[in-house]
Amino acid sequence: NFTGQREMGFGNSQTLAGTGDAWYAQLGYLLPDFFQYARLQPFCSVFSRNFEAVNQRGSTYQLGFNFLLNQHRSKITFQYDNRPMYDDITRTIFRRGSEYVIGTQIYF
Repeated sequence: NFTGQREMGFGNSQTLAGTGDAWYAQLGYLLPDFFQYARLQPFCSVFSRNFEAVNQRGSTYQLGFNFLLNQHRSKITFQYDNRPMYDDITRTIFRRGSEYVIGTQIYF
């Protein structure tokens, strides 16, 4: 009996592919060593798309850093994402959603 505004998809899903156009830009910089076995790499990216499935161009912004360990054999990533949320009926952006991501990559 929900009568509020519904979004396309659910949870952290978002439209990543479809008929239309999309572009992605990423920028990062690997800082010099500050510990013997660790380096820091800040990064940012923008993913913009305009698909036929939606009625408005939307862009996702990401900002974060990689903590590289043991000459990039392992890493820990902290990332903040800000993305558009599309209305299920009008297929236009009704608000922006945020999420925080923590990831690891371990090499043995």
